Amino acid sequence: MSSFTFIDLFAGCGGFSLGLRAAGGKDLLAVEKSPMAAMTYYHNFLKRFECHENPRILKSHWNDLLHQSNKRLKAQSSSEVRLIVDDIWKVLEDKDLLKTIKDQQPDVVVGGPPCQGFSLAGLRKGKEDQRNQLVHAFRKFIVATEPKMIVMENVQGIRLRFDEGGNSPIEEVIKFFEDGEGKKGEPIYKVQRLELNAKHYGVPQNRPRVVLIGVRQDLAEDIEFLPRFLFSGTDSAELMPEIKEETYTVEEALLGLPLESGVEGAETKRKRTNQYIRSLAGLQGDDDLTPCPKREKIANHTFRDHHPHTRKRFGLYQQLAKLESDWINEEWLNSKVFEQLQEEKNAPHPFGNKDSNPFEMLRKMLTGPTKRLVTVKIFEGGEKEQKIKTADELEVVMKELLTSKQTQRVLKSGQEAPTMLTIPDDYVHPEDPRTLTVREIARLQSFPDKFEFVGKETTGGDNRKSEVPQYTQVGNAVPPLLAKAIGLKVKQILKRLGK
Repeated sequence: MSSFTFIDLFAGCGGFSLGLRAAGGKDLLAVEKSPMAAMTYYHNFLKRFECHENPRILKSHWNDLLHQSNKRLKAQSSSEVRLIVDDIWKVLEDKDLLKTIKDQQPDVVVGGPPCQGFSLAGLRKGKEDQRNQLVHAFRKFIVATEPKMIVMENVQGIRLRFDEGGNSPIEEVIKFFEDGEGKKGEPIYKVQRLELNAKHYGVPQNRPRVVLIGVRQDLAEDIEFLPRFLFSGTDSAELMPEIKEETYTVEEALLGLPLESGVEGAETKRKRTNQYIRSLAGLQGDDDLTPCPKREKIANHTFRDHHPHTRKRFGLYQQLAKLESDWINEEWLNSKVFEQLQEEKNAPHPFGNKDSNPFEMLRKMLTGPTKRLVTVKIFEGGEKEQKIKTADELEVVMKELLTSKQTQRVLKSGQEAPTMLTIPDDYVHPEDPRTLTVREIARLQSFPDKFEFVGKETTGGDNRKSEVPQYTQVGNAVPPLLAKAIGLKVKQILKRLGK
């Protein structure tokens, strides 16, 4: 039997729910506005769709389902609504639903409402930005249902002040929860400020996040709250989730996923699992939904179709990364950076050392005693290699491959990944000259392979404002292993409260 109950607001594809379930939680309800993200949530937690890879067929099934259910979906063999696909403000209008939830006495409500520009002053003046009113909606739901605990997750940037001399958005939010609106009988919460990095909880990714853990004030008397931010890996306190000693790398996370080139080392062929992959498998138990039985390949591991010119640039990115230099990196192929480097090429060094400008240093690396050979693969008219022996040759190739993109980086196999974002072009695979598949990012986010993402893979242009395709679903999610650690701490506190 589950040890605590939870409600997941702004649930997305379900990363938070998956982790809380693995910690022993039972989900009473999830609310998600985006039909695309909600489709993935439904597929993994409530009922599998038929095994269609075609997004149009899936969308047709989904629209039929929404039409029949009026956006309120039940789990398989269940009479209870478990997923609402609607705006949170519409949910708040349903007083009967809120009363039903309150009567269930939920243990915890979790969510990650946007609040970068949240301001109590703006709220009082009626000028609060529509996007940031979602924090207000989050609290209204909490006031209406009175959970024992709350958890809010958000990006690190909400700790920054946006008004000189004023509070940061997160301090305003904390005040919002701790002081309330002064209404008689409204629940208020004691809140602990945390900054948790996913890499401290078994996720192979450097992903710092702000997390607030709150306990209803009438229950919080014996819980210790410290009036400052606590940092995972540094601070130890009663409300700090327990960190993991194990850390994992990109190479360990991607083990066993086929390469586009089809070339694998002997060690990779022998070994298809490791401690990290086994930790992911433990997130979804045998009683959860299994992958589509007809599927013959790993779900969501579809390679992107890149132009040969782009593949050549990615290959050069990888070569520059292998030079293992702190000053030679992918940024050199950004057109503005490259132009600046060329301007500096013949300029005297500020300390009188002309040999230390970037191109001279590169020349030494390629031709000196420990010279390195750069090999670039060319994909036009069949795959072949172009060997670059001098800095001048490399400069010519770099000019040919310049791009306006500034954020593309090659993942380093022996390190954890940087923060996974929502745009698939941000990172290049460490071995294949391509960007990452949805499944590869999901592995780096700590989703098990049994968790399948459905709907459109990606989108662009104005559609980015309204659509939440697979890449965005994965990048926006709370890493399930981080959510599990938070869930275990919630369970521990609830036990102290007599739950």
